Amino acid sequence: NSTITHTAGTVTFGGISPQLIDGSSTTAFFNLTLNNSSSTGLTLNKPVNVSGALTLTDGFLLTDATNILTILDNATSSSGSSASFVDGPIKKIGNDAFTFPTGDGTRWARIGITNPTIVSTEYTAQYFSSAYSDTDPGPGLNNVSTKEYWTLDQVNNDDVQVTLFWQDDTWSGINDCDGTPDDLRVVHFDAADSRWEIDIDGVNITGGCAGGPTVGTVQTNAIQPNY
Repeated sequence: NSTITHTAGTVTFGGISPQLIDGSSTTAFFNLTLNNSSSTGLTLNKPVNVSGALTLTDGFLLTDATNILTILDNATSSSGSSASFVDGPIKKIGNDAFTFPTGDGTRWARIGITNPTIVSTEYTAQYFSSAYSDTDPGPGLNNVSTKEYWTLDQVNNDDVQVTLFWQDDTWSGINDCDGTPDDLRVVHFDAADSRWEIDIDGVNITGGCAGGPTVGTVQTNAIQPNY
């Protein structure tokens, strides 16, 4: 429960056994590096803020809605890898473009945003390597992924373009990107109508895909409200 007084310093969690950050108050780091070779990595049992740079080298950083990792304004993060990512929610504050190094279990799957306009904007992202509770397609859709989905919530009504990443086309069920990119779409679940939809408030959130099909991205073609 002490306070770290840092001067652009780096704290590295580099153990070979599972590690955790515990206590009753938020811990603030400048640079935080995870290089833990255990099967689980580092677990947050309280909130952690990073104001410099998060570097994910090895091991998983486990968070939850209460014990969340927050990347502050102007802070950065490495994009992670299949060996190291944030398993659970991660929050970004500020007007920076940002790629959330998210994953779930052993599956690494990022989500990115273009820069918001308000410095106090907050976006919180999480990835799930499972089907959403409702996979019935809405109008204009043939099917919805039964493999994965992301949540992305914002504060300040400060809209951005969103990019979804895939690392394994076979696992994600993507069999056509370069040939017919319009077949791959970013869609949103409308809780009020209990359906997946291609547009939100009249804005088409279909994205063109790039790269792939083995590894690639799909991005919305306009700024978007909450997903």
